[in-house]
Amino acid sequence: MSDSDQDVSASSSEPSSADDSPKKQSGYIGKRRTRSTRSGVRVADKVAQVLITLGGIGTIIAVSLVCVFLVYVVIPLFTSESLEAPKQVAVSTQVAPIHVASDEYLSIGWSISEQGLLHSFRIDSAEVLDTRSLFQAGRHPTAWSFSRDTGHLAFGFADGTVQLGNAEFITDFIADEDVPEDLKKLKPGEVGTFRDGIVQVTPENQFRYQKLEITLEDPVTVEADVPIELIDLSVSTNGEIFAVLTGDSELRLARVTRRKNLLTGKMTTRLREGKLDVALPEGAGKPKFLMLTGLGDSVALVWEDGRLLRYDSRNTTEPVFAEELSVTPDDAKVTALSFLVGKTSLVVGDSKGGVSVWFRIKPDNAETPDGAVLTMAHALPPGKAPVAALAPSTLSRLVAAGFKGGQVHLYHV
Repeated sequence: MSDSDQDVSASSSEPSSADDSPKKQSGYIGKRRTRSTRSGVRVADKVAQVLITLGGIGTIIAVSLVCVFLVYVVIPLFTSESLEAPKQVAVSTQVAPIHVASDEYLSIGWSISEQGLLHSFRIDSAEVLDTRSLFQAGRHPTAWSFSRDTGHLAFGFADGTVQLGNAEFITDFIADEDVPEDLKKLKPGEVGTFRDGIVQVTPENQFRYQKLEITLEDPVTVEADVPIELIDLSVSTNGEIFAVLTGDSELRLARVTRRKNLLTGKMTTRLREGKLDVALPEGAGKPKFLMLTGLGDSVALVWEDGRLLRYDSRNTTEPVFAEELSVTPDDAKVTALSFLVGKTSLVVGDSKGGVSVWFRIKPDNAETPDGAVLTMAHALPPGKAPVAALAPSTLSRLVAAGFKGGQVHLYHV
């Protein structure tokens, strides 16, 4: 063996120092990071984390509170109903009213008598705020109609004229220097009498003045020297329309248009009229009620025995007879009549305590001019005495029925 072979053999048999201490290799082969995260970024990240956490917790709390509120609202439905004892106040008026109403806050009440006397009074103390006559001396209405939700009024007279008007509550704020000293002692929420209205102190210590304002337009002639026996008024987006039954048994409809004189500022009222002779049923006498729908497209005459004659008044100038039906049982009499909100559904109260709701439907086989028939849609739970009064809600399909026995039923139709 040569010397060179011995050297190679010797070198291959000896392990290298690299095998004795192997190095751990890293899997990252990219560029190493040389910068650190700025403190502002870290603070913003921490703030975002806190806000997101609080938002999530707040959402859970909000949803939980909504659930609690819904449970709180629903629980009374499973309990027995109750009414608080009514507070009675004696208003010193000498004549019985034909209409009584109040403002939405139940602060001021007002009434109108058959002689046309207006009384406004405080509901909490019955103190009379204003008493005056709405009409000229000796001029008394023979028919009247009052809107529950819009404040519109309509009066018919024995000379064949109709007078329209509006009742509203005027609100104003009084300067401190104009407030009497005794009213300045009022605390927020308390009420005092001022002039022909009331003053209430607001939470901002302002003196809010409120009073009833009734304005009447000039009379318009429907039929000269023929008394108006029944009247009903409706107000829609197309304006005002009223229907009357005259003493000579004519059904008249009139749509109201107004023109203002630009020079004098005086408002002139004109009527676009239509009329129809009413064939009174033999032996039935005169009808007790006249009811005009909210759109003025249908008018009904109702007798005390429950007989109802309906007329199609879509064309105001040419009303036509539509149908005849009975809205009470054979031996019951109509004692109260009213429309629900919208003046579409008719509520009938009778002498047996029955309360029913009627409205028009359009069946395929209808033989009426307008293709509709008046149908009883609901027979509500009756009372134990004759129905004395009906009071519908101005916002929903609720109606309260008062019975002569002193009971009150509240219905949701």
